[in-house]
Amino acid sequence: MKLSTLDFPTWDKKLKPGPFYEGILDAGYTGLEFVGPSHVGPARKAGLEVLSLMAPGIEIGLNRLENHEALIPKIMDLIYLAGEKKVPYVVVFSGNRAGMSDAVGHENVKSGLQELLPEAADNGVMLLFEMMNTFDHPDYMADRATFGLDLVTDIASPNLRLLYDIYHMHRMREDYMEDLTENIGCVAHIHCAESPDRGVPQGKGDIPYAEIVPKILAAGYQGYWGMEFEYGRDPIADLREAAETFLAIGGE
Repeated sequence: MKLSTLDFPTWDKKLKPGPFYEGILDAGYTGLEFVGPSHVGPARKAGLEVLSLMAPGIEIGLNRLENHEALIPKIMDLIYLAGEKKVPYVVVFSGNRAGMSDAVGHENVKSGLQELLPEAADNGVMLLFEMMNTFDHPDYMADRATFGLDLVTDIASPNLRLLYDIYHMHRMREDYMEDLTENIGCVAHIHCAESPDRGVPQGKGDIPYAEIVPKILAAGYQGYWGMEFEYGRDPIADLREAAETFLAIGGE
């Protein structure tokens, strides 16, 4: 079972990349996500697989055509950087709804992704589209699993898949079990946290990871399990706790 987490929390001035990377390796993690470009080298030197870069566009996103002129070149640059540094994923977003219908938003995001995907393919990069809840991200358009699933099936590109965050979809009362077991071919990466506090995921918490992880693995999922939760006073201890829970459930 492959575990990953986000690049070190820059808000915590006590943490430095090197010690953080060594700590998560010791805790059982082999992947690092949303890595700052200057941290790619140090993360790899520590022995971590660098999985993803994060594109702009969470709030001002691809769902509005007037944003494409400014946004698409920025995402293109990240695609080129990911290709150059051999980072497999660039994570992309819908943007906020601001009164727009999902149908119009779908078409606009689709148009933007179709412009980006040829460059992604040429650079050996996969775009991961993420859905998020509107409690943590007010007015975010892609707040339902179907928004992302429809994009992936409609565009039908091998270079577009989903980053499926179980915590986000649980908060939106989505059927994450059905989404992941019935559509696992659309998903390249999974995020996990406890709900509703976004804390350390538990085997038998509000989200029953002890029940759902084996079913998702049985459905054919082979990617990383990303721990994306709010750290307490000791991030490494929290990450170790999550790793121990998931390795006990899914096997090492």
